[in-house]
Amino acid sequence: MSYYGQTCVFGNLTLTIQVIRARKLPSTKKQWVNGRLNEIAIPHRDLQDWELTIEGTFASSTEATRDAQRTTLEGYADGDKVALVDGAHDGEYVIRPETLVFDDNRRSNPAEHKYMFTIVQDQG
Repeated sequence: MSYYGQTCVFGNLTLTIQVIRARKLPSTKKQWVNGRLNEIAIPHRDLQDWELTIEGTFASSTEATRDAQRTTLEGYADGDKVALVDGAHDGEYVIRPETLVFDDNRRSNPAEHKYMFTIVQDQG
């Protein structure tokens, strides 16, 4: 499922998306323990959660804005639920913190921060 160039809102960030990979998984109970996201299977739970891997860029004319956006996204990897609105997968999500990656390669365009992360829907 590709959304190249489209945007979505994640928390208070507007993300420019290049790719979203979406899949449905059996719904789990999410717990944040010692900086890790634990997902607990609940037998016979008749729900499914979206798992989304999102790739995109923060592009801005100012480095300060790009850095602030990056810092905000990094702050979302703390186990709190964050609202996602993209029109297809709207809901509350948590970031799998080990998946948040920025391409800091020196050959990258210095006017953008490329990112990739995976979020999983949290239905309580």
